[in-house]
Formats: sequence, structure tokens, C-alpha cells
Amino acid sequence: MKRFFFVLFVIANCLLATAQTASSVLSQLTFEEPSKLYRVKGNYANIRKQASPKAAKVEVKDRDYLVGGEIIDVLSDNSSWVKARIDGKVVYISKSVLTLAEQEPISFASHYNIPFWYVAPNFSLADGGIEYQCWAWRMGKIKGTSGLFLCQCQEWDGTQTLRLGKQVGNVLVFKYKIYIDGFHYGCNYQPYGKWSIDSEMQYERKVYSLLVDKNTIKRVRVDDDGNSEDYLDLTKITEPMVYALFKDVIEKNETDYLYLTSYSFDKKWPRIFD
Repeated sequence: MKRFFFVLFVIANCLLATAQTASSVLSQLTFEEPSKLYRVKGNYANIRKQASPKAAKVEVKDRDYLVGGEIIDVLSDNSSWVKARIDGKVVYISKSVLTLAEQEPISFASHYNIPFWYVAPNFSLADGGIEYQCWAWRMGKIKGTSGLFLCQCQEWDGTQTLRLGKQVGNVLVFKYKIYIDGFHYGCNYQPYGKWSIDSEMQYERKVYSLLVDKNTIKRVRVDDDGNSEDYLDLTKITEPMVYALFKDVIEKNETDYLYLTSYSFDKKWPRIFD
């Protein structure tokens, strides 16, 4: 019997040490205040190599344009162009397709877990093809003392990502990104209080699966017609979970910035469900 309690004591101390390590590492992460944020005014904004409408386009993150709703931080700007660093590349974007991103004070807590969608009409590409723009975001503050936020995104190309960030002033600054399998949940729940993480390579990307108990799932209204789905409750994700998911990209300092402001939670965004 004494050995049984000793084993439980060791397990409890290991779990406590893991939680303390996670909290310590996450609490020490820094998230820089953006200098000046611009957003796309319309459906898209071309990314160019030089400050000229005739300059060649630059491909970043497998595309040569920003989509509607995206917000970027800039290195500098003048009356006609902004200079920014995206995906490690210095690029230029015409101010005619951008505007300053709104940064009014906002209660982010009132928007926890709610999905917001940007859907644009089809538009023709230079090669004659048709592109359909759609991306989504939802965020929440994780459990613990680090004060960090998670943002789950459906990216423009249909991939699912999870981003780690912090509130800086009136902006949510997300600095680290991983790919994750699934935007909502419906089965494969873990026993109460348990969770696990799997990963596999898909198209040269490491994709994570976070398996949780049913208590970590929230029924979320996804459109204005009353439809709902089971989503990961981002406010119940713990620091050990976050540390396990983001440990590799944090240690390698692999950054990919995403910014959300009051503009990102405006009622103008359609509430759709597909």
C-alpha cells in the first residue's frame, strides 16, 4: 500500500513539474507591439517586389496577395506605398488597396470561441483561373497565469492552424503557428481529465491532433440561423497542452505573425456554416 501511494506521489510531482515548466516558459515569451497596422480594404491586395504597380509580384506563404480581412504590420510607409516584412521577405503593397486597421478598445472576452468568417466573391486570376477566398478565425484566452491567447484559423487555402499570442494594447499579437487537424470535434473523446497529442507529416508539414475530454469541448453557434457545432473550447486549453503543442516552434523561434483588432470582430463579418 505504501508503494502505491509513493507511485501516486511521484506521478503527482511529475505532473506539477511539467505544469510549472510550461507556465514558466510561456510566461517568458515576448510579443512585440506592432508599429503601424494596415488592413486590406477590398477582396485582395497584391504583394510586389518594389514600390511600383509594374513591379513583379512576390510570393509569400504560397500566394502573391493578401486576402480581405488580413492585417499586417509595416516597416515604413509613404503617401503611396507601405513596406512590410511577410514570411521573412521585404515586400511592398499599394496604399490604394489598404487602410489603417481599427484598434478601438474592445472586450475580447465577449468574443471567446465565436467563429468569424471572411468570404469574398470569386475573382479571376492572371492565369485565367478562379480563386475563392474564405478564411476564418476564433480565439480564446488559455487557462493559467501566462495570459496567452490561442487563435484557431481556417486559412485561405483550407488548412487548419492554431496560433499562440498575447494582447498588446488593443491588439492580439499572434507570433507562433502550428498546423492542426480539425476545426471542430464530434468524436474520439479522451477520459475525463485526460488529453493527448499526436502528429504526422502531411505535404511536408507537421500536423498536430489534440485529443481532449468532452469537458474541453463547447457547443458553439456558427451562424445566424441557429446552427451549432462542437468546437474546441479555447478557454479550457491548459498551459501544459499549449507548451506540448508549440514547444518545437518556440525553441526554433519559427514565427508567423497574425494580428486581430476590434476590426476583426466587427458585426460586418458573415456568420456562415458549411
